[in-house]
Amino acid sequence: MSAAAAGVGIAQFGLSFIQSQNQRAVGAYQQRIADFNAKMAEKQADRVIEVGAKNANKVRAEGQKVEAAQKVNFAAQGIDISSGSALAIQQETAALAAEDARTVENNAFMEAMGLRYEALNTRQEGRMAYIGANLDADMSLVQGGLQGALSYQRLKGNKPWNNQDTEPMSIGHYGGKGSYYPTPG
Repeated sequence: MSAAAAGVGIAQFGLSFIQSQNQRAVGAYQQRIADFNAKMAEKQADRVIEVGAKNANKVRAEGQKVEAAQKVNFAAQGIDISSGSALAIQQETAALAAEDARTVENNAFMEAMGLRYEALNTRQEGRMAYIGANLDADMSLVQGGLQGALSYQRLKGNKPWNNQDTEPMSIGHYGGKGSYYPTPG
């Protein structure tokens, strides 16, 4: 009977070990997936910045074209383009184009920061999944060891608890025969 009891205990612990290894593997996989997704979000953020810079340059170029067309129109009408209203209109056109370009760059920056924040969160979620899976795996090993020991003791005919009742004592159990805690008084 003792060999059978030991075999059952070892088998329970062995199954717990396999379960713990699976839990660790799942946690590691979840972390790898999260890291990959975070890298993709970071690359997308870099791309958004690049596109934003190109679009801002296009806005600046368009502003310069409008300003050049204004100069040509003013000159064709015989208006001095270096002073007065003509100069003020050209300066306002240049200022508006610069402001629009900054807006395009700022919008790209804000979108990129959102993607980088998403990458950070995704990476942290992966890390938490990995840590959680390892904790679960450790608990599986502890529970498997305890279950194996309990089964071994039961098959040997021993009561693996301290009181004389037929059930193990709960943590909240106070007083009585075989109690770990004194009776409240």
